[in-house]
Amino acid sequence: MDERNKLIEIKNLKTYFPVKRTVIDAVTKKPQKYVKAVDDVSFNIYENEILGLVGESGCGKSTLSKTILRLNDSVEGTVIFNGQNITNLNNREMKPFRKDMQMVFQDPYSSLDPRVTVGDMLKTELLYHNICPKEEIEDKASFILSEVGMDKEALKRYPSEFSGGQRQRIAIARALAVNPKFIIADEPVSALDVSIQAQILNLLKVLQKGHNLTILFITHNLSVVRYISDRICVMYLGKIVEIGQKDDVFEKRLHPYTDILFRSEPDLDPRRREEKALIEGNPPSPIDIPSGCRFNPRCPFASERCKNEEPQLEDVGNGHLVACFNYRDKSI
Repeated sequence: MDERNKLIEIKNLKTYFPVKRTVIDAVTKKPQKYVKAVDDVSFNIYENEILGLVGESGCGKSTLSKTILRLNDSVEGTVIFNGQNITNLNNREMKPFRKDMQMVFQDPYSSLDPRVTVGDMLKTELLYHNICPKEEIEDKASFILSEVGMDKEALKRYPSEFSGGQRQRIAIARALAVNPKFIIADEPVSALDVSIQAQILNLLKVLQKGHNLTILFITHNLSVVRYISDRICVMYLGKIVEIGQKDDVFEKRLHPYTDILFRSEPDLDPRRREEKALIEGNPPSPIDIPSGCRFNPRCPFASERCKNEEPQLEDVGNGHLVACFNYRDKSI
């Protein structure tokens, strides 16, 4: 049993999007179909940790993050933030929670309003959430920028006057301005040069320690997630298939999908290069989920049980959870 304080509890969360019906569908009275972007997901995020969330494109990572923040509505399940159920709160009831839950988006070029100066952007947020008295707003905005390595002169400038790395620093400052407890960073470095990526990652680690932040870090880059995360969560086709401490997931990965995903990562050291593992076949459609384990059509270890019964997350020790019937028989 993990004794740490839970900041966020996600229980049996489902986020479905209806598929647009055609005239023929209506005439033939075909049942409504749904994209099952997040399908019965349960896990905890603990205070002051960085949880890395990885998986193929389209597996539901971004949808899950937006559902946690209530930017998407779930069809079932609960999201408990700091002990309070926020699943069905309306916009007015959510306002006190908005400042505690912030997001840094992937694209620094489209996440900032090009018509508003950086100063006005930060000041509006500070005023809306009553973070400080009006006479202190200018100094507060300057201080926030200094924390992300930006000069106070940036307050007078527009987003178009900055580079991609600088814009992402401004986006982080905007999220930091309201003193949040929790930040979701949705692939915040994927659009940046490698050298700038390292700066932003180091900045996030410093801010996380200095402000006692909890961060959900979404990425495709396994080297990045290994560097920044405390725990790692692996998602496949709307489901969590493995979750555990960083070293456990990397060194003792148990789910076949996690194993193949991690072994397919390019290695810069030529002495360790080998033929990369490939996942056979294409990912199934999130509209027509395969029966049983949803990875079974692509899994080299799938049995008849895998095709007929859906595995649940099982704790194998040290908080390492895996959803697989045959993980003990799998040789990595």
